[in-house]
Amino acid sequence: MALVNKPDESIFASSAKQGEVDNFPDLLRGWGITFDQTQGIPPMEWFNFLFKRLDEKHTYLMQRGLPEWSATQDYTKGSCVQFEGVSYRALKNSKNNSPNESNSQYWVRWGFALSEIAQATLTQYGVTQLYTGYDSQSEDLALTPKTAYQLKQLIDSNTRSLGNVIPNSKKSSAVDSNSADTVATSAAVKTAYDKAIAAEELANTKWAAKSATETEPGILPISHKTDGADKNKFASEYAVGEAAKKGLPLGAVVSFPRAVTNPVGFLRADGSTFSQQTFPDLYRVLGSNKLPDLTRSDVGMTAYFAVDNIPAGWIAFDEIAAQVTEQRYPELYRHLVGKYGSIERVPKVADRFLRNAGNGLSVGQIQEDELKRHVHRVPIDYDSWFDDSSQGRNNSYFDYTTFTHSSDLWSVNYYDDRDGDNGFVSPKNTSQMATGGDETRPKSLVLKLCIKALNSFDDVVFWIKSHGEVTNAGSLDAGRLAQGLQDKADRNHTHTVSQITDFNQSVREIVTQSITQNLAETGWCKLPNGMILQWGLAVLNRGYGRITDTYITFPIRFPSSCFNVVMSYGVMTDKRVTQDPVLASLDQTRMTVRQQSDRDIVIYWRAIGV
Repeated sequence: MALVNKPDESIFASSAKQGEVDNFPDLLRGWGITFDQTQGIPPMEWFNFLFKRLDEKHTYLMQRGLPEWSATQDYTKGSCVQFEGVSYRALKNSKNNSPNESNSQYWVRWGFALSEIAQATLTQYGVTQLYTGYDSQSEDLALTPKTAYQLKQLIDSNTRSLGNVIPNSKKSSAVDSNSADTVATSAAVKTAYDKAIAAEELANTKWAAKSATETEPGILPISHKTDGADKNKFASEYAVGEAAKKGLPLGAVVSFPRAVTNPVGFLRADGSTFSQQTFPDLYRVLGSNKLPDLTRSDVGMTAYFAVDNIPAGWIAFDEIAAQVTEQRYPELYRHLVGKYGSIERVPKVADRFLRNAGNGLSVGQIQEDELKRHVHRVPIDYDSWFDDSSQGRNNSYFDYTTFTHSSDLWSVNYYDDRDGDNGFVSPKNTSQMATGGDETRPKSLVLKLCIKALNSFDDVVFWIKSHGEVTNAGSLDAGRLAQGLQDKADRNHTHTVSQITDFNQSVREIVTQSITQNLAETGWCKLPNGMILQWGLAVLNRGYGRITDTYITFPIRFPSSCFNVVMSYGVMTDKRVTQDPVLASLDQTRMTVRQQSDRDIVIYWRAIGV
């Protein structure tokens, strides 16, 4: 990735005026203290204190490189600290165990200065200097194979230059003689040869390269197998390439159980964007920096079943009030409460037929049974039906309270020629003139209406293969850093930190990489202490005088909880707002904003949590 710019050394709010920084009253509780003291709105002084606290911690790490040991800190296996100017590495989890304890089972030294390593002597191992000459009697130098070779060449040359007959007086078995007119005997040569061989063996066995182990560097044989199990062989480029072809390719989508939150080498397939510089191979595979969105849920859909045994994940629609709670079915609960205000207000289907929303009908609207308006013409006149003295009042087939006069009827053929008593009347639905059953319906088949309460993939989350395994992620790999520093100096030479030009930059880059972020218009920033800052822009749908809810999903999920959300208006030319937007609901994944304006409203929002 590109080199991150060197951060400045300023500490946030370090020049604040008196009263502009106030200690946070309860760090362990966090933002919840605002509901007790500041009505849920944290003051500026607390923010100044928190950001100043973060900057001071980063400055401490930049100054020290490694943190100092603390008696109150919990340490895990592999933690690195410094104590009294000496560095230590944790062997196991511990707390309040001083690193410099004798024979400590919790800590071990892992960095040594060259001055701490003893010089080699005839009785102990240590650092020694190699020597290629053969004219020294020093006992603190080590001979090289070249010395033995030169010594043998010298002996052979001298032997060939002698005559066929050498006087005994010119023979000498001494191997330490400085005489220039005597010849070395076989005994002298053998002694010198044995010493040369001993020196060569010492150099080969003690100072030459040795086989590598899991804890010591060295050499290993090369293997081309892709299915081998020998840990004492090194995989060749061919073996690595063949194994890579058999692995999961970049861009492949797989599912993990929901309990698996951060599988190594994968990104959540949630439709978010990623950095092209951070994942260049994934960018080439996808052709863009946008991940596929596989978080879609089928919760809330309805379906008819032809059996009484409802499949898992479904519940009977009319059992919503009895079964759906925020704890049991959280996603369905949010959908229904967002629509109807409460679970109890969700309408029941009972024995109703279902209709599609539209043409003036809205989702959730209930209609009683009804016939389309029509008429049945039943004419009557005074003498035939309405006369107290004739059939009229005594005819139980008719409801005379429904009588309406009509001048369209004029009867002269049977009883009278007056139209004032002519009209229409409805028969009673309990009379013999009534036909039909107890309800109005088309031909029907009775099935069981159910609603999806759990997502079909509720137990899994989809991830996309983005990169290989990263070791020591998010921590300072002190072992590799120390090895890199060793390779920059001669074995018998030491360097100070100021003499290593890229030391501070390397440490600074590692610290900077511990802060992950997405600096977009709708983005997020995750700090090393676990705090997450998120922000974005949203358009709230107009309500036309009614309350409307807008659902805003956070760019990333808060693993624990969201403490606080702050909203402000965007640039507005039309300020006819009847009610300020309010926060209707909030969880780790999203929030619901409610408004009652007849105009679309643009807001900027910021959320803080862990």
